[in-house]
Amino acid sequence: MKLGFFTALLLVVLTACQPVDTTLPKANMKENYMRPDSPDPIAGDYVKARPFSIVMTDIQQKKQLTLNGINHKAKIAYLMVSIGIINQSSEPIMIEPSMFRLVDDHGKTYQPDVSLDLLVNGSGEGFFHQKLEPLERKNVTLLFDTSLNINQGYLEITGGPHSIKKAHIRLLQ
Repeated sequence: MKLGFFTALLLVVLTACQPVDTTLPKANMKENYMRPDSPDPIAGDYVKARPFSIVMTDIQQKKQLTLNGINHKAKIAYLMVSIGIINQSSEPIMIEPSMFRLVDDHGKTYQPDVSLDLLVNGSGEGFFHQKLEPLERKNVTLLFDTSLNINQGYLEITGGPHSIKKAHIRLLQ
């Protein structure tokens, strides 16, 4: 009886001590290959710029905006980029204008027009200089006074003033 018990115990110990192969099977090159012409994220695609998830929902170009009955004429043209943004972190994050910019296909950058933020993003608070709470989603419009057309360049988003993480969304409808 004792011999059978020790034999079974020895078998269990030896089986448990066997090396386990945890390497992944080797994939051939074709399975790991990413086409260099893969499309950039466009309107409707979620992108991540830690700690945010962002989706661009609409793009419009206008020479003039009428907000609260007042006409606001652009120097060049307003590019209105509507986004949904979610704070995926466990801490509130202060939203700064420097976290968003347009970049054209030649590398020239455009900052958001913060002067109309309160009017465009309503409720007297606006979007910039406000905290985005954990897991909170806001739907906002970013205004850029630019010569950039709808199908040129991309929106660049950073995760905060000290973040090196960036996300890009092509300005395509």
